[in-house]
Amino acid sequence: MPRINTRALIHGYEPPLPYVSIDTLKVAKRQFNFTSNKLDFINKKLGINAKTETNMELWRDCFQGKEEPLKRMESYNINDVRIQEELYLRIRPWIKPHPNVALNILDETQERCPTCGSKELKEVGKTYKTTVNQYELLRCECGATSRRRKGANTIKQNRMILSSVPR
Repeated sequence: MPRINTRALIHGYEPPLPYVSIDTLKVAKRQFNFTSNKLDFINKKLGINAKTETNMELWRDCFQGKEEPLKRMESYNINDVRIQEELYLRIRPWIKPHPNVALNILDETQERCPTCGSKELKEVGKTYKTTVNQYELLRCECGATSRRRKGANTIKQNRMILSSVPR
């Protein structure tokens, strides 16, 4: 992102509007302990499609502008994006914090998974506890967990809960 920001600055663009960037390499390093964090290695371990093979000759031919190698490189790049998306979808429930995609779905009738937007949520039978309330935990078909917004405690119960003072 700093490199893209630098090019934008050089060419006189304004800073982008706020956005969230998800880097699967950073997620892999933070959440897992694979022997290698290379896209191809992780995808093979997870049974996901692998990278298209290339060699230095292909790269040299592309730099020289040869038509057929450029078409092969385009196919390589398209596959790279596709397998990157497959990895993202596989590890998405592990990404913390993941942007709440349910905000983009206008649905007043059904709860939605904040990670993928699905309606297929099941109660886990456990609660998530904060310092002042507890919330029913849900698990989505995508594997992500979330909690209900309305706490399980009654207003009367909440009136009797004290909060500790940070030191």
